[in-house]
Amino acid sequence: MSQGHRTFGLRKPWYFPFTASYWKSVCGLGVKRERTPTSDLFFVRENSDGKDSSLQTGEGTPLGVTLVSVTKEYERHQPAVRDLTLTFHGDQITALLGTNGAGKTTVISLLTGLHAPTSGTILVNGRDLRTDLPAVRRELGLCPQRDVLFDDLTVLEQLLLFGSIKAPQWPREELRRQVNRTLRDVELTQHQHKQTRALSGGLKRKLSIGIAFLGTSRTVVLDEPTSGVDPCSRRGIWDILLKYRKGRTVIFTTHHLDEAEALSDRVAVLQRGQLQCCGPPSSLTEAAGQGLRLTLTKQPAVQEVDDAKDTACVTSLIQTHIPQAFLRGSSGAELSYAIPEEADRAAFEGLFQALDQNLRRLRLTGYGLSDATLEEVPSPARGDGARVRRPGRGELGTPCACIYFQVLLGVGHGIEHTWQVTLVLQAK
Repeated sequence: MSQGHRTFGLRKPWYFPFTASYWKSVCGLGVKRERTPTSDLFFVRENSDGKDSSLQTGEGTPLGVTLVSVTKEYERHQPAVRDLTLTFHGDQITALLGTNGAGKTTVISLLTGLHAPTSGTILVNGRDLRTDLPAVRRELGLCPQRDVLFDDLTVLEQLLLFGSIKAPQWPREELRRQVNRTLRDVELTQHQHKQTRALSGGLKRKLSIGIAFLGTSRTVVLDEPTSGVDPCSRRGIWDILLKYRKGRTVIFTTHHLDEAEALSDRVAVLQRGQLQCCGPPSSLTEAAGQGLRLTLTKQPAVQEVDDAKDTACVTSLIQTHIPQAFLRGSSGAELSYAIPEEADRAAFEGLFQALDQNLRRLRLTGYGLSDATLEEVPSPARGDGARVRRPGRGELGTPCACIYFQVLLGVGHGIEHTWQVTLVLQAK
């Protein structure tokens, strides 16, 4: 099927009625699966010489979806995805992270067979997407970026309809049991008799996600599942994804760093159709050597004044106990210091005691210690392995030249994450 100059679906060759694979599928005979590569394809690109360093092998987790050298070009031969090699594991949630136009939705279209890759191979649960698309789609769930629902049907009718399409082998009792379970899981039981047109945006999103997981879906693909919903509904959608992770390969796209970090076992960052880095969120921060973050809050009277002398005194006190620490940034109300992984953890007790004793002199009201987040990981998008320069003792930190995830993805500063384990010691 075509729309304008763009073709949707996978095109068969003109001679397909004369191929053995076609008649095997028509007669219900099994088609031999291609062997899925067993090597793990997760990496982070850090070095300028093009060498890749492995973060985590992923051994012990089943392979779900594998993309090998996939390229997609549209009109004028402009590649939306370039030579993408990536593996998504079963029993895990993987986030595709990137700005608008990074290629996330194109990857989703390729995984679901909506568009055919220009070159490369896509394997889903060991099946080649080009030759075994009907079998792949029987085990595939999709939540598109925009809800595709029937306004005149009720929530219950929507689930019954899609359930009967996705799992026609279920008897009526089993279908009703699975639908009731989905209603409970997505918290739509009290809305099951409402027409879809009467639902809020957040409830419609939950319904679309429930449809994606309904049936025998071993692979579930969600394109920005929390787009356009309020924060409360967003957190509810997170709970749904975590609940359904076991036994499935879950892939979702997002441009929210906090969402990727909260949900994902692994994060893949795309930029201009190319993979920039990939791995578990914790390994990305460890690979960048970010360690911990020490945040100090200034007194209200000095928040409007950027006193370099006061900042130098605070930096000197901290580096007396932890020489590797350095100033990351200074806002109107806070000072933020990075404490590298190699810092001596035994020195924390002395540092905290010194801060408690000198809070008033340093014109501070309190401080907190937390793990580094993805926002603080230097982006390897430049391919030069840029790192934050660590100032020497007593030297004020200067703005780093490297590109951060929050700059790359257009995310603002000051986002706090409720799932961080944060120790906050307030002055008495």
